[in-house]
Amino acid sequence: MQYREVPELSRAEAEAIFAGDDDDAIIEALLSITFHYLDWRWVQGHCLRLARHPNSAVRSLACLCFGHLARIHRELDTDVVLPVLYELLQNPATRGQAENALSDLDVFLHRSLECALSASVPARAEVVHHVLD
Repeated sequence: MQYREVPELSRAEAEAIFAGDDDDAIIEALLSITFHYLDWRWVQGHCLRLARHPNSAVRSLACLCFGHLARIHRELDTDVVLPVLYELLQNPATRGQAENALSDLDVFLHRSLECALSASVPARAEVVHHVLD
């Protein structure tokens, strides 16, 4: 695998790509907005929507981008994101990236994650604590 710079897209370009059906372009656009936009809520909204995409590679990347958002911005709506990550833990195609995202949330949003877990369903909290241990 070779590293390459993620190009910056305008919002209009990203929105047009997200409205299309080119999965590779969607992946590139999601990476672009994750790394280049300060409006983390806007990016999070796209991650949430794409976490339910039919292509598992797109869903996995959405998980990865949740982790990047936590690292870059030190903020995320865990009340909304955690249930999606719990759901993605159940699918073998996305489990690894969901586990990685939960680990990133634990590292970069530890206090927020603990609050969200304490208000969460106990069984879910046990799953996450198992993943993070």
